[in-house]
Amino acid sequence: MDPESGMEGSVPVPRFYDAVGILRSSAKGTAKPAGSLAGAVSALRSGKPAGAVSEGLHWKDFEGLAAVILDEKGYDTRRNLILGPPRVEIDVVGTRSDTAILVDCKHWKGSVPKSVAARQIVRAHIYAEQNPGCGVIPVVMTLYEQSTLFAYQVPVVPVERFASFVDDIPGHLDHMRVIRAAK
Repeated sequence: MDPESGMEGSVPVPRFYDAVGILRSSAKGTAKPAGSLAGAVSALRSGKPAGAVSEGLHWKDFEGLAAVILDEKGYDTRRNLILGPPRVEIDVVGTRSDTAILVDCKHWKGSVPKSVAARQIVRAHIYAEQNPGCGVIPVVMTLYEQSTLFAYQVPVVPVERFASFVDDIPGHLDHMRVIRAAK
């Protein structure tokens, strides 16, 4: 185990990843994924594309990136919120006034099936029941652009567009599923 990164092993340096600043060289001429949330945030702030930065992240840091984006947009955030019954876990919750954005983060290389959105709707209903009066918006954030922009009225948003999506939520509420439980 590498004591500096906390990761096992190393990989040859792919030029693309090195160019976007998400890998760092080791003494042996190989690279280790920067893999840290702090490194990703720094890369984004220096103008690196979110998609390229996110590819090198561990999936937990990918979730953290969603939380950082929501936090920077003025939302109070929580990660890995467990609710129930039935027991469910929500990757990231961003709340502001009477709105909650529930983000299911998928750091997958392939397509994301519609069933992911369906499960996020279930989690959103459970969250709404435990937070009456709050408008709950289920969202799926993906590593890559998907062929489907909405699944069951749940936005499927690539990380590259997540920050602008959060800014644009008020103008698109009539296209999204918003769940409310009675007070």
